[in-house]
Amino acid sequence: FKAKGCGTCHAYGDTDQPAAVADPRFLAADALLAPDLAFTRDRFRKDQLDSWLSSPQHVRKDALMPDPKLSEAERRDLGAYVMRRPLPYYQAPALAEPLPLLKREVTFDEVNQAVFRKVCWHCHAQPDFARGDGGPGMTGGFGFKPRRLDLSEYSAILGGYLDERGERRSVFTPAPLFEGEREARPMLLAVLHARQREERSEAAPVRGMPLGLPALSPEQIQLVASWIDQGRPR
Repeated sequence: FKAKGCGTCHAYGDTDQPAAVADPRFLAADALLAPDLAFTRDRFRKDQLDSWLSSPQHVRKDALMPDPKLSEAERRDLGAYVMRRPLPYYQAPALAEPLPLLKREVTFDEVNQAVFRKVCWHCHAQPDFARGDGGPGMTGGFGFKPRRLDLSEYSAILGGYLDERGERRSVFTPAPLFEGEREARPMLLAVLHARQREERSEAAPVRGMPLGLPALSPEQIQLVASWIDQGRPR
């Protein structure tokens, strides 16, 4: 990990901040796109990691990560280190009731700045925003199907995503019911709540978002829920 310079761009749990973020010789914006490897085991299908370490550009032609030039043994060892290194125990807080809907007006611009642009654009955006082809949430990645979900603009969000059958669906249509609940959430909201449950090793009927990363704060989810409830004003 150290000899190949992985820590130049990647943090790994309790390690120091990556050198590239603060080094003027590097493009900090690109370095910030390199994820904390503590989340890799939840974001990346294990059968895809060896191919990625062998040649990132072979997996994704516009990948920013340079070819680490690893031998087969080095790939095996580094993959095991990333996927199985013991991490500090994390006790997720108890799952709290959702915050009440806001009574004030919530616009798309506010949700975009606080949630979509801050969290979602890395995987769900246009190439100009996501540096490349729009991110794995658009074109596929980490071993998962492409969903073609663009969260970078208001009109694009209304275009929805591709479901398991490859059919276009709105992110505001009802998601499958969570266990013990009678009223379904819109899909966009359901995936945010699902990630909260995943952090506590609880089952959810949909894959939580952001994929393998910390759940959104209750305040961020409250903002999204209020915007949807108000009819998604622009």
